[in-house]
Amino acid sequence: MSDQLTRRGILAFGAAAGLSATALAGSAHAQTTPKPTFLPLPLESKPRPVPPEGYILDRVGDAMYVVTAGGNQTPFVVTRIGVVLIDAPPSLANFLPAAIRRVTNKRVTHIIYSHSHADHIAGAAAFGNVFRIAHEETAQTMRIARDPNRPMPTTTFRDRYHLNVGGERFELSYPGNNHGRQCARNPYRARPTGQAAHRDVRRRAHPPARHPA
Repeated sequence: MSDQLTRRGILAFGAAAGLSATALAGSAHAQTTPKPTFLPLPLESKPRPVPPEGYILDRVGDAMYVVTAGGNQTPFVVTRIGVVLIDAPPSLANFLPAAIRRVTNKRVTHIIYSHSHADHIAGAAAFGNVFRIAHEETAQTMRIARDPNRPMPTTTFRDRYHLNVGGERFELSYPGNNHGRQCARNPYRARPTGQAAHRDVRRRAHPPARHPA
């Protein structure tokens, strides 16, 4: 009959009514829910402008400097007899020598390998025959890789190693498996204050990851 709703019509009408009610409820919820507010980003957290030379050079303490470019960085320490590098990333191959020349005319005499990964030390060969220090696991991995851009260390250590160069003291330690089996922690201790250089440290909350040699 024309004045009666069919079963299909009743279902369609009910569905339409439900959608309308949901839409109204959602609209009311959107109107009553306050928008979150955030504090402004601290100035020191904002990206720094890159100078014309293409890298940023920071001084940390009396003798340590840090070179940053393209999201990569590495420190070096100027001693009385020469410069000690902590890693030699290939991504900084052009910037690192230029940065060193800006602060001293001394040559690089030592390189500390934090671990064997190429993105950290495959620029080491460019500095020639220098004294290189690494953890024994680092040396084992490098021996397998046979990469000419990553020269073998001159000496290795297992737990701790103390290096004294030109009045500056370096305390190297191996805290255990972290960013690979051979990632050494290499704090630099200056007198009377100290700085620490920790390379590729992965916290326990981070998920396991595989890294190439």
